[in-house]
Amino acid sequence: MRDIRLILSGFAALTLLFPATCTAEFPASPKGMEVVALGTGGPAATGRASTGFMVLLNGTPRLLLDAGGGTFARPSELRLHIDDLDIVPLTHLHNDHCADMPAFFKARGIIHPGSYTFTSSAPKAPAHIRA
Repeated sequence: MRDIRLILSGFAALTLLFPATCTAEFPASPKGMEVVALGTGGPAATGRASTGFMVLLNGTPRLLLDAGGGTFARPSELRLHIDDLDIVPLTHLHNDHCADMPAFFKARGIIHPGSYTFTSSAPKAPAHIRA
């Protein structure tokens, strides 16, 4: 009889934990703006993704800021879809900030085939530095 009580109490504990697990895996859609760090590592192989951030508006990813190595895998791990990304600004063209850009472009092209507009707004060097 004691074994049955132990088993039943174990099942009761699991039923109490299961709803909390479901809630943690599928949180309610937040309102407003939030910033998700896809990676905060540097150029060294430290086991962390390099620099990359995603800005969400009302729970929808709208902006990807930098896409360093390893950041491409993070949105799917976090169940964030890149379907609605509007803009991808790069702070600068170092490898730890842009290595995964080809993967994002390819995935985006598969999701939404068609033309894209690429622009560059790099500041011009001062006249005394230009060749």
